[in-house]
Amino acid sequence: SDLIQPAISWLLQSRRGGAWQSTKDTAQVVIALSEYLQTTNELDADETVKILVNGEARSTLHFAKADIGQPDKVLEIENFNANGNGDASIEIQREGKGVAYVSAELLSYDKSTLASGKDNGFKVSRRYQIQNEAGKWRDITGEIPSGVLVRVDLRVEVSRPYQYVLLEDFVPSGFEARPENDDLAQLIEKKCDCGTDFLVTVDPPPGWNALPVSRRESRDNRQAWFVNYLPSDNAGRYYLRYILRPEQPGNRVALPARIEAMYRPDFNGHSSETVVEVK
Repeated sequence: SDLIQPAISWLLQSRRGGAWQSTKDTAQVVIALSEYLQTTNELDADETVKILVNGEARSTLHFAKADIGQPDKVLEIENFNANGNGDASIEIQREGKGVAYVSAELLSYDKSTLASGKDNGFKVSRRYQIQNEAGKWRDITGEIPSGVLVRVDLRVEVSRPYQYVLLEDFVPSGFEARPENDDLAQLIEKKCDCGTDFLVTVDPPPGWNALPVSRRESRDNRQAWFVNYLPSDNAGRYYLRYILRPEQPGNRVALPARIEAMYRPDFNGHSSETVVEVK
């Protein structure tokens, strides 16, 4: 069909970094591309690819049949706009037998977006607390001692029900999350109704539900919770907490907590960043 090649080109152009919109989309596209390659002669390659940036040759690569299945060859380009006039170009030249698939990615960072939260279908906020001498939890003000327990409260609000939701909270450098099966963590992480937790005065706020977590994962730099179905009952307000332990002194920044619909990642939200000083 004459539609196959344009469809393949569209799929490749729709890729976001190393994947497509969702894990399901990525799986389907990879299956389709694998079937497509079986009908072409692309797997018997013998070609040379030259990359030019602003007319200057930056790299020359050779691809043969033995390279099939090997990791992508990545070229990092610095001083992309060397002439300073705002114009820049990348040119790809190919010679030989085969097809070269090339993608370009421009990375930029805007730190100002971390200072405030984002609400695009989800609203998430975060609060760090430690215990005072009376055993009551209070918001962190000023320095905190290394080794104390830090309680992290996450609050999620949704205006409509969602399926397959991912909530991630990033752990600051020098902090460790208490294991989910830790007895003390279970006591402090207890999801409860207003006034039933003797450690706090009002916890959680009236009308808040516990987040219906289907699975929790503790990773090196984040905590992740997966929710199969998130209804919008009680105004769609949910509450979750876990425990951190600061171990290394210094100024620490916790990246914003983020939440998204896994198969509709355009519905998402994130909290503001959190800055703490450990002494």
